[in-house]
Amino acid sequence: MLLIECDGYDRYLVKEVDNLDELREYSQKNLPIKCYELGHRYKKGIYLFEELFEESVYLSNYKSVYEISGLLMDDQEFDELENSVCLNCKWCESTFRATWECKYIPLEDGSCKKYEEKILSKIKKWMKINF
Repeated sequence: MLLIECDGYDRYLVKEVDNLDELREYSQKNLPIKCYELGHRYKKGIYLFEELFEESVYLSNYKSVYEISGLLMDDQEFDELENSVCLNCKWCESTFRATWECKYIPLEDGSCKKYEEKILSKIKKWMKINF
């Protein structure tokens, strides 16, 4: 996956990332910025791109991943995702400003691998089917 930053109009390749740990580490050290593309205003932040696709997945905070995943998936897939997590999370609040609480026991660093894996697998599945 490619980690992309936007300066307002143009995208720049920052680095390749293999997992959300790398993304979290990068995000902790860099402030998100605004991104615009083709007249559409993107939310502030860092975007993750599948290598061969132009669909962006916003991962500066988990709430936005959730919202954009909903736009990428059909209603049934999104309902399944929604029902697979619980609300009121605070584990990654300092990094991603999340507002949900995961039903899985967090790891020592406060992150939740189960939730990360579920989000990424849903997004990758959608990308594979639609592209």
